[in-house]
Amino acid sequence: SIPFEFWHRLVNEVCRHPETDAKIDQFQGIYVELLSVTIRRCTVSPNEDPFQADDDCTNYRQRLLNLAEDCLEILTPNSALEHVLKSLQDG
Repeated sequence: SIPFEFWHRLVNEVCRHPETDAKIDQFQGIYVELLSVTIRRCTVSPNEDPFQADDDCTNYRQRLLNLAEDCLEILTPNSALEHVLKSLQDG
């Protein structure tokens, strides 16, 4: 398992330079997959009440939200939204 901080630092390094469009393109596939993992890990099973989650669960989901935001730095908003919608349709 790769720590959340790694992905955050990678996004910052890739997006830090003005000539990064080519670099960003190279990382899109990885960040699409990372967004998929994030969506799967955020999903609450139907028999669980998300409003009854403990602090550890809430903190973990907040970290996943931050990771999804990092994915949006690499992916365009439209491609990220398409991916999220496809994930919801596929269940």
